[in-house]
Amino acid sequence: MKKLLYILLLGSLVSFGQDITKIPIGSSYNMYTVLSPNTNPVHANNELGVISFTHRQNADLPGGSGVIQTTWSEDAGLSWGNYVLQPTNDETQFNRYPSGLILDPTGNSDMANAQTIVTGPTTSSAASGWVGNYFYNFALDGSGGRE
Repeated sequence: MKKLLYILLLGSLVSFGQDITKIPIGSSYNMYTVLSPNTNPVHANNELGVISFTHRQNADLPGGSGVIQTTWSEDAGLSWGNYVLQPTNDETQFNRYPSGLILDPTGNSDMANAQTIVTGPTTSSAASGWVGNYFYNFALDGSGGRE
């Protein structure tokens, strides 16, 4: 992909093209994660040296419509291969529009202790409309989850 930069220089229009490197972060079917002004799906934690993106799960992962995923980069956004899923306890619960972040609750700035914290609204196939909110925290290895 080429990015074009146009500059007006002494009355002449000059164009410079340069390659852009795209780095995939996620493949959520629902991009409203990033379009709603009420959510904050991207977070940088300088103490941990991590950038995170919380979104509905990637298309190739199991779990159903209500699973939320936190994907993170430990190398300033060059790679995004790390992720943890925050599943729901009820297959009829559909979590939406997540906000999330990664932090070390012990305050030691240690990735071994870090957890993802996620929240947002939820709906259900058993009820019409929004039924409440969800709140999760999980260790980055997927253990110790609380809903």
